Amino acid sequence: MGWIFEGLDIGDKKRKYSDRELFRRTFKRLKPFKKQVIVITLLIVSVTFTQILSNIIFGFMIDIISDLSGIILWIIILAGVSYPITKILGWFGNYLINTRMAKIFPNFMVALRTEIFDALQKQDLKFFDRHRS
Repeated sequence: MGWIFEGLDIGDKKRKYSDRELFRRTFKRLKPFKKQVIVITLLIVSVTFTQILSNIIFGFMIDIISDLSGIILWIIILAGVSYPITKILGWFGNYLINTRMAKIFPNFMVALRTEIFDALQKQDLKFFDRHRS
């Protein structure tokens, strides 16, 4: 199974900057998309809460139905109606997350590629002798 990891040993080509520097650069590039990233983060938190809530409702439904001594019809109806509603809200939230991510990611990649292209255009030809592309 060693062949799976073949070529992953990069040897002397390790990066020369820390993780902190990498995160700083990434967040600097994400700054123009700050509002959209915050909206996506809030959507992720709310969808996660909705999915947890649907599982709690499902467990609550099982507990109510298994205890046949004191069945209260309106609780069963409420739980039965709220479970599909929370699932549909979760699906809709995931749809919103995916569509918003699909709008941000290409713009982020275009900005990153433009920055890389501009940096490569400023390089001397000696750079390409040392670093093959």
